[in-house]
Order: sequence, then C-alpha cells, then structure tokens
Amino acid sequence: MSQSPQINEEIPVSHAVPQLENTIEGEAVVMPQDTVESFMTSKGSVYTYDSEGHTTRLKAATGELQPEQGITVFVEAGVKDVPRVAAAYLLRSSTNNTRIEVVETQEDETIKIINDVTEVSSPDRLLVATLSDGKVVKSRPASLFPVIGTYPFDSRTFEEDGEVKTERHIGHRVTSIQHKTTDAK
Repeated sequence: MSQSPQINEEIPVSHAVPQLENTIEGEAVVMPQDTVESFMTSKGSVYTYDSEGHTTRLKAATGELQPEQGITVFVEAGVKDVPRVAAAYLLRSSTNNTRIEVVETQEDETIKIINDVTEVSSPDRLLVATLSDGKVVKSRPASLFPVIGTYPFDSRTFEEDGEVKTERHIGHRVTSIQHKTTDAK
C-alpha cells in the first residue's frame, strides 16, 4: 500500500499523482456546489459556495465577508504539519520563485496551476504544492470536497493597480458541513 506524499518530502510529480477515483470518461463530475451549501471551521468562519463552486468566507473574528475565492480545496494536516502549514500561510501572497499553489497533475506528468475551480478537469488529480522555480518540491493530495478535520486552502487571482496578484489562505480545521437538501417529489 502506497503512502500519501508528506508535505515535507521532496517528490517528483510522477509520484505525487493520487489514485484516480472521481473521473470516469463520459460521465459528469460531481462538484462541491452540487452537494454542499457551506462549511464551518474551528474558529467559526463560514464558507459558502456559489453556483460555480467559488467560495466566500464570513470571517468569524471580524464579521467581515472576504472576497470570492477562485478555488478552495481541502488537505489533511497532522500536529507535526502545523509549523509547515504556518510557513505555507506566509507564502500566501508570494510573488517570488517559491510559492504554494493548487495544481492538477496531467497524464503526461506535467502540472497545471489552477487559479479557478472552473479550470479543474480531473478533481482526483489535485494537489496543494510548493513550487520552486516551477517544479513541485512538496505536495499534499487535495480534494474539492470539505471533510471534517481537513483544512481549507483557498486562493484568488485579482488585479490591483494594474498588477495581477494571487492571494492564498489556509483556514482552520473544518468542523461542520451543511449539505444541500433535495425536495422529494
């Protein structure tokens, strides 16, 4: 049985590809906005999905509604990962050669940086990865779906003063999930 890559391991992209589970050729892929309304974190922040799968966060500490995020994914992190998660958070607005990104591995073992959930073609191939000079040096499998106990990682790309910027954020542990209800007919 193969172990998941650890956030502090250097791994080649070919070994970072999680097992395919969700994508079946010719079938529609279920996205989080299809089944999840919102989720809450351990600090009380509430993330809500829109119809395209983007999230907005009501920050509990300030009561402020944060800007819409291009993509939100979920990663597992253990106690030993807390310093690394904090370090990743410091890279959230990095524009230098080392940064944290949501990436999708491709069949040819290359990666595609994902800036928006609508760019995802294979949800089962998502990673949160540390890139250095365009190469994956650390990664962790990521899911589009919230799971209690995982941590949300979200990012958005925006223009400010004529410059394109990316903002990244690692949230607190997911503690509850509000699923959509369907009306019985």
